[in-house]
Amino acid sequence: MRASRFLAQISNLLLLKFPSKTFWTWELYGLGHSLKDVLGIAQRKTIRTGCDHGVALEVGPLAAEVAIPAEIHVTWSKWRTSLEFPDNRQILRIQHPWIAFRKKHAIYPSRNASGTLVFVPHAVPGFDADPFDIVEYVKMLSSLPQEFHPLVFCLHVHDVKTNFVREIRRQGFSVVTAGSSLHPRYVRRFYGILKNFEFATSPRWGSQLFYCHEFGVKYFLYDQESKFQRSFQSWVGRPMHDEVKERIEKAFGFENLADPPFLKDAIVNDALGLDLGILNFIDQG
Repeated sequence: MRASRFLAQISNLLLLKFPSKTFWTWELYGLGHSLKDVLGIAQRKTIRTGCDHGVALEVGPLAAEVAIPAEIHVTWSKWRTSLEFPDNRQILRIQHPWIAFRKKHAIYPSRNASGTLVFVPHAVPGFDADPFDIVEYVKMLSSLPQEFHPLVFCLHVHDVKTNFVREIRRQGFSVVTAGSSLHPRYVRRFYGILKNFEFATSPRWGSQLFYCHEFGVKYFLYDQESKFQRSFQSWVGRPMHDEVKERIEKAFGFENLADPPFLKDAIVNDALGLDLGILNFIDQG
C-alpha cells in the first residue's frame, strides 16, 4: 500500500524526459546530473542502480526503493550500509555527489554572507501531515537576535503554491526557492541561494542541515516549544536510527550554535561520506 502511494506521487516525473524513468531516484535533486558531471559521463547515460534521494534515517529500505529493479543501492550515509533488501542487493557507499560537484565548479560561500536562510519543513504529496502554522512560525523566528537578520524563507517546490508565500510576505520577509527538484540545475540553484547566508535554520532536521554545515553555513535547529515539526502520520512507527537522530538534534540545537564546527563534522561525515571518493560504477555500455 505504502509503495503504491509513494509511486503515485511521482507520476508527473514519469511524464518528463529523463535518462531513466525506472531508476528515478537519480533524477531527483540533481543527484544523477551531478554524479555524471563529476565522472565526465554523458548526461544521457542511465545510472542503473537505486540510491538514497537525500539523507535518510530509516533502518530498513523504503518501499519505493525496494520497487526499483536494481542489483545495487547507493548510499552516502554510514548508518544505511546495513540496509537489507528482499532481493539481497549490494549496498555501495560513496561520497554524496553534490560535494564533489560543488568543489569541481568552485562553488563557495560569499565573502559578504549574512542573515539566515530559513528552510520551511515541506509537504509530501500523498501523505497527510500535521497542521503547520506558518504565521506563528514566522513570528517566532522574528524574535531572533539582530545578528540573525535578515531572514529569508526557502520553500520546497511542494509548498510554493500554498498560502505560505502570501503569509510570509505579508509579515515583511522574502521568499526563495530552488525550484523543481527534477530540474538538472537544481544543485546550482540550491548553492546559488545558500552562498549568500551566514546562518541557516529549520524546526527539524533535514538533508539541508548536512549540506549547509559541509558548505560552511552555521546551521541551527530552532523550535522553542516543539510546535513546528510537521510530522507525517503515515510515517509514525517506521523504524528509525533514533540514536543518530538524537546526535543530530543535540549537535545542531540552537544552544550549541557557538560550538566549534569540528564538533559537528563527524556526524556530517557519516551522513555525506566526505572522507570517501566518487566511484565510477555506471554501466557505460
